[in-house]
Amino acid sequence: MQKAALLGLFVLGLTEAKTTAGGKCPEVEYMEDFDLSRYVGKWYTQESDATNKWVPAGTDCVTKEFGVDEDGNGDLYFRGNYTIANKWVSAGYRGSGGKLYDCETGVCQATMGWSTRRFPFKIFYTDYENFDISYSCYDKWGDNAYESLSIVSREQTMSLELYE
Repeated sequence: MQKAALLGLFVLGLTEAKTTAGGKCPEVEYMEDFDLSRYVGKWYTQESDATNKWVPAGTDCVTKEFGVDEDGNGDLYFRGNYTIANKWVSAGYRGSGGKLYDCETGVCQATMGWSTRRFPFKIFYTDYENFDISYSCYDKWGDNAYESLSIVSREQTMSLELYE
């Protein structure tokens, strides 16, 4: 799927995190020459699916921050304001850290918290200076696909011009 078409669908609200029966994930090309050293810094979530696994439900003011450690791996930290308390987390501003590995392409491997289990962390496209688009799709349960999309920016508020 072309980058412009996917972004257009998201902006129009025609795609959302969902499980789709009778479908498979599309073939998607992620960034080939991803540069973690240019990606480091703070990012602010502008749009995200309600069930994006990197943006927990019931949060707002979500940020992600990246650095590079002495081994060339990424340090990451996600935080957000939990507006809904549940049995696992109380309301308030909090976050969790982890690591990024193998980031030569736009598909890194990420760990979160105390877990050593690695999950794909996919960068669909970034210009490094202004915005980042993340899109993931996982084939589940036979012919079902789970899709997720988010847009983040370097500034807390994204201009309408940049958003469009």
